[in-house]
Amino acid sequence: MSVVIVGIDFGSSGTGYSYSYNNSDEIELGKFPDQNTEIKVPTNIILDSDLKTIKAFGEKCNNYIDGHQLMNGELYFKRIKMNLYYNIFFIKPENDSRVYPIVDVIAKIFEYIKEEVLKTIHYNKPNLREEQIKWVVTVPAIWNLVQKGIMIQACEKAGLFNQYTDRSNFLALEPEAASLYCLKDKFIDPNYIKPGKSYIICDLGGGTGDIVTHYNKKNDCIDEKYYPIGGPYGSDEIDKDFYNKVFNILFGFNSFNSLKEKFNYLRNNNTEFSWNDEDELYIEWKKLQDEIQKKKKITEDLREKSFFLNCQIFKDFMKDITLENLVDNYNKSCEKGWQIKIHNKKRWILMFPYKIIFDLIYKQAELISAQISEIIQKVSDIESILYVGGYCSNEVLIKYFKEKFKNLCHLKPSNPEKAILKGAVLFGINPNIINLRISAYTIGFNCDEDWDEIKHAGIDKKYQYYDAINGKFKCKDSFHILIKKGQEIPQDYTITESFFTMNSRIIILKFFKTLNPNPVLFTEEGVELIGNEQLDLGRDFNLEDRNFNIILKFGGTFYDAKCIHEKSGKVLKFPLYFNNSY
Repeated sequence: MSVVIVGIDFGSSGTGYSYSYNNSDEIELGKFPDQNTEIKVPTNIILDSDLKTIKAFGEKCNNYIDGHQLMNGELYFKRIKMNLYYNIFFIKPENDSRVYPIVDVIAKIFEYIKEEVLKTIHYNKPNLREEQIKWVVTVPAIWNLVQKGIMIQACEKAGLFNQYTDRSNFLALEPEAASLYCLKDKFIDPNYIKPGKSYIICDLGGGTGDIVTHYNKKNDCIDEKYYPIGGPYGSDEIDKDFYNKVFNILFGFNSFNSLKEKFNYLRNNNTEFSWNDEDELYIEWKKLQDEIQKKKKITEDLREKSFFLNCQIFKDFMKDITLENLVDNYNKSCEKGWQIKIHNKKRWILMFPYKIIFDLIYKQAELISAQISEIIQKVSDIESILYVGGYCSNEVLIKYFKEKFKNLCHLKPSNPEKAILKGAVLFGINPNIINLRISAYTIGFNCDEDWDEIKHAGIDKKYQYYDAINGKFKCKDSFHILIKKGQEIPQDYTITESFFTMNSRIIILKFFKTLNPNPVLFTEEGVELIGNEQLDLGRDFNLEDRNFNIILKFGGTFYDAKCIHEKSGKVLKFPLYFNNSY
């Protein structure tokens, strides 16, 4: 039995940890030394050029940058998590154009958190052994198996695994964790989430909008009623849109790397600048980023007002065009109502309408509303929506939802930012409380099935061949279905499949996913490769001794598997990372 449960909320914008002793509901929030927040710190990290040494984490990165210390090849990473959402397994630092394996960067973050957790735990319980700690790491429910596999690998690299680790419930799905927290939060009217009630959990964070639908059963059990849906609808996407739709049109730059590339080009051509190096340039860029971040925290009374930004960082790059021409060209091509004015020509201070921020939030709100509407159309007994995550503190966003879904009750826990952080520990205490999940995809792997004239009607005969060993016609490139889209998956759901392999020593399993509930071939349109696993049996076996059973456990938040060789009884366990990147 674990003595300590530790939950790590790895967020797009912020990261924190919480813990409890002896499976108690009394959950403490972890603290990071010399940081100015009690809940989460920014998910930012500075590493040396070899990704070996952590130079700064969280808010300490600001001091490191402001102190002009990015001078020795240090690499500054932020907004790391969204790369995984887009299935990008390599990441560019904020201050460098080269790419690095994202699993290594995430592993260093977990390594830092682990060290801080152990300091805290050992201060309170000096004799505690590391294997007595149960770790739980949060991930979006909408993430696929490949993205979850990267997180598992990063946790392994950071040393969060030990021989007692239950891989199948090591990851906590963020809105699920929030749901467990809300069930215990006294700020929420229990009549809307008591047994017999169905409700939507809308997790709105920095990177994604993550939405699940739960039914509260008796005996502390929760069933998922619709598979998780969502998308890149977090508050950080507003910044991204602002850079793309405003600064990119106005000045031609939407990232620091694009600015830095031109800086180096002009500097090599002996152009004079107001600053001396890239480090100083990045400090100015960061100041601009921080100002834009503040502008997102809007209230209804700002709708017709404007805000100011000092854009002098771009001045040296615009030698051949005046500020008046830049503004005029932008105003001719920008979206309606987004026109800007020059407030101070000498200091390049521009005046932007708050309508830009309102419009970008409304764009997000429309996308999220479409997802909620999809659930309401499919699940008839929804009575309430529970909002969690830092972005749900935006009153303009929540007002939009209240007007859009007037017949539903709109609820928030006492502290929406703590919901996932504390809920991760609750999930670690009792992962089986989520009794049933719905698969968002059809998942399967490659095989050569027996040719069936009905099932394979319309399939090109090029896929048919004669298996002389078994005396049958076969269909190559077949998609062998393990789980169908929309299928209910109870806890500890296990599938056992029998195989024969032509290879005497190696079994190769290619895993696929698709939105099609009934795929026939893995070469069909819309079928995506999500993993390529190889099982090495250690030596060659004769033809008659090549039968195997593959046992796959699907009931948790991450899948586990093992292979049993029928002849020898040899068992091989293998992790299903579902990616081929590493």
